[in-house]
Amino acid sequence: MFRRWRSRASPDLESVGWFGIVARAGTPPDIVKTLNAAFVKALSDPAAIEKIRVLGAEPAPTSPEAFAKFIQSESVKWGKLIAEAGIKAE
Repeated sequence: MFRRWRSRASPDLESVGWFGIVARAGTPPDIVKTLNAAFVKALSDPAAIEKIRVLGAEPAPTSPEAFAKFIQSESVKWGKLIAEAGIKAE
């Protein structure tokens, strides 16, 4: 599920609040496929969609491959921003 907003300090920066469900590395593909089908079905239910939208989010069921690609792109985007800003872990 996603919620988008823009930074006042940097209007070109789009931030997306999101969450998803992942399985640990090495989970058998048939299990991943079964779990994904169940979540896609649940997130396609009109009642669930409405409850999620009331919270200000938008359900976005997708494939495991597309979600992995999204997570990777977020890691690259925020990693670059963190490096450019010189942010260090404490």
